[in-house]
Amino acid sequence: MRQLALEISTDADHFALSLDALDIGLSIAEQTPAPSNKIKWKTVGDRGLSNWKFTTAQRAYEHAGDVGALFLLGFAMYDTSAVKEVGRLAQGNVLNNIAFAPRWQTGDARSAVDLFVGTARASSAALLARTYAPSRVGQGGERVGRGAG
Repeated sequence: MRQLALEISTDADHFALSLDALDIGLSIAEQTPAPSNKIKWKTVGDRGLSNWKFTTAQRAYEHAGDVGALFLLGFAMYDTSAVKEVGRLAQGNVLNNIAFAPRWQTGDARSAVDLFVGTARASSAALLARTYAPSRVGQGGERVGRGAG
């Protein structure tokens, strides 16, 4: 019955996902041309997540380029390597707030300071360096301290 409904449906991807047929949703997303398939991938990811199919959700979010969802998924699964990879991906896409979050969540204050310095956020770098990474104070913290006083 499900297969027959999918065959006669005019909106197979929506119908497949409403029936939680994630394998069909994945297939449809793979066959859709690149500009418009991001929405389909994100929808498959959201549906996979709501059905506790984390591997499917992660795969779909990767194809969709949904850095925020990948960060939340990696963080929720305590997957430090995935969270760090999301940080690198976010930095490459100039999503600096998301690039900062994995560094902070994994306790890499030195790298977080480097990110602030690289994005011309000297005051944030100075504050973070003085509080959590004193060895990095010279990378922007002292300049801010001397220039402000």
